[in-house]
Amino acid sequence: MSHEGSALRTTYCLNAQVADSACTATAYLCGAKNNDYTIGVSGRVLPGDCKAAAEPANQLDSLLAWAIEDGRSAGIVTTTRVTHASPAGAYAHTSHRYYESEQDVREMGADLETCPDIADQLIHSYPGNQFKVKPF
Repeated sequence: MSHEGSALRTTYCLNAQVADSACTATAYLCGAKNNDYTIGVSGRVLPGDCKAAAEPANQLDSLLAWAIEDGRSAGIVTTTRVTHASPAGAYAHTSHRYYESEQDVREMGADLETCPDIADQLIHSYPGNQFKVKPF
């Protein structure tokens, strides 16, 4: 049987056989495997390692960033919170999927200076700050 013209993609995490939506979103939106609980960062970032997540070399671009760089419009449609791991894979670079808000970052013992929350990244960081917003 020939596999010519076919493609296979696996979405399990580097550090876990059973994937969570953070690492799977990174796999299908950024094209790279990473560790569970991390979003938009390489496998060099372990869960909770804000310093490693802040390193530009560890941050991955998503399909949406590529589209924006090509002069196209981009955005997300979701039935969950825009800061949830699946939609956040389009724009966030974080070492923990539960760093959704400032309060979450503080409650988990991380520092907001080195670990910006996911909501902040959507509003203030590229590519989220370039998304087209259309109210329904």
